[in-house]
Amino acid sequence: MESQEFVEALKVLSDETRIRILKILEEKPSYLCQITAVLGFSPSTVSTHLSKLKQFGFVKDKREGAKVLFSLSEPESGELRRIFREILKAADSWETVKKDAEKLRNTSLKDVCPYE
Repeated sequence: MESQEFVEALKVLSDETRIRILKILEEKPSYLCQITAVLGFSPSTVSTHLSKLKQFGFVKDKREGAKVLFSLSEPESGELRRIFREILKAADSWETVKKDAEKLRNTSLKDVCPYE
């Protein structure tokens, strides 16, 4: 990984909302509607964040008909992977992350996803 690409990947990881999304996906693979329900953001905002995370290999997706399931993915670069793991570990103590995890556990897919 070239230095500029490494710096751009670090910038992507320096956003609180993106870290919260990663923590949601660490909890369990989720659909866009689940992530938006937990975070309280619009689908377009969450999609933009997911796109940036996907660009650097932090997130992968799997199409299931009309739905897309997002899951956590570790980057290929060893140094970036190490930093990625440390950021996720550090975020474990954040109150917002704890609340997000609780909300995700209590959110029914059929209640937040119109195609369910």
